[in-house]
Amino acid sequence: MPELPEDPEPEQVDARAELAEPTQEQDLRTAVRRMAEHQAAQRARRDATGLHHDLTETVRGQAGRALTDGSSRTPPRSHPSSTA
Repeated sequence: MPELPEDPEPEQVDARAELAEPTQEQDLRTAVRRMAEHQAAQRARRDATGLHHDLTETVRGQAGRALTDGSSRTPPRSHPSSTA
């Protein structure tokens, strides 16, 4: 995960706070827990589709860019596996 520098720009701090806010909402926390439990069950059955890893890397990349840029202005792109 990207780390804030020793002396972050105000925009970097604001972006980090903006990204952290939704994690405090109980509905999101419940949904994330449900997704994690579903993924763990798939892995226990030896599901090797790779989608979970790809999705995680996509989200991590977008969040990293938002933190680096100090904003979340760029709209998310569709995940490659979701195109027809």
